This record gives sequence, C-alpha cells and structure tokens, in this order.
Amino acid sequence: VSTDMLAELRARLPGVPTLVAGAESLPLPDGDRDVIVAAQAAHWFEAGAASREFLRVLAPGGAVGFVWNVQEATAPWARELAGLQADGTRDQTGDRPEGNQAIVDAFAEQLRADVESHHARWVPREAVVGRAASSSRVALLADDARAAYLGRIRDLLDTHPDTRRREELGIDYVTQAWRLVPRR
Repeated sequence: VSTDMLAELRARLPGVPTLVAGAESLPLPDGDRDVIVAAQAAHWFEAGAASREFLRVLAPGGAVGFVWNVQEATAPWARELAGLQADGTRDQTGDRPEGNQAIVDAFAEQLRADVESHHARWVPREAVVGRAASSSRVALLADDARAAYLGRIRDLLDTHPDTRRREELGIDYVTQAWRLVPRR
C-alpha cells in the first residue's frame, strides 16, 4: 500500500470510504459490490484465492475490471528510459503487455467469466520522473536507492537530445482494460 497515494485519495475525496486489504481477503459482506476494479495491481494477486473472494463479494451480475497502462518505447529517449526502468524491475508479469493477458486469462478461468477488452492510446503531459516514482517497485526501494534511480532518469531527460531543455514530454501509453463478468 502506498500510504502517500492513500492519503492523497482521502484528502481529495474525504466522503469516499477507504480500506486497506488484500484481494484475497476483503473486509466486505457477501454480495456487497457491483464492481471490483484493480488498476496496475492484479499481477500481485493470487488468482485462485482472489477470484473466490471476488465471487463472494460481488452482487449477482457484478463484474471485475482490470486496467494497466503500458508504455510503448518508440522514441529513442523512451527506449533508453525503458532500459533504466527495466534495470530495477523484478520479474513482475504485469510489467509486460503479454503478461497482462495471461493474468486476465487466469482470472477468467477461475471466475468462469465472459471477458471484454478495450485498449486505448493516450499521451500524458505529467512529469516523467513522477510517473517513474509512482511505480510500486520504486516505492519499495530504500530512500538512497530510490533517489539514485530517479537521479538516473533525471540525467537521461537532462542530456538526451530529444528531451533536454523541454518542459513537456509526450510518452506513448496503451491503456489496456478488461471487464470480466462471472457466469453464475
């Protein structure tokens, strides 16, 4: 859990109840929710246990949604950035586009679900370093390792011919979204 991100959510939406729990053990009553959504997270779940819990918590006709934003490194500087980001990456299935489909397939089998997918491209304008810092794998680094890692990204952006002296950088992402509706 990113305590900073949770604090930001609570500050921006104080009327929205929040809770911290694992997907495999949700502190909610049976049939309590119409939808369960996980963004940039389902690769951390154990498909069998989480699916059983989702089925318990979902109301009849409810659905599960999974979303990942996957960077497409097409520009030379973006390929270098992807290389820097890969240096500290554990073997997380959710970091690879083909892995996201495998995760969805595993959940679809466990949930006996019909699956719909949607993929869309978008180009954010937010800071590249901020995006890198928000990654769960970076949040888990020790302070000095995180600072060094983000420093390497800043160095790349400060020195690469395609990015130096530019205030805004476009990064190509593909947003991958799946809707799983369990057949009951």
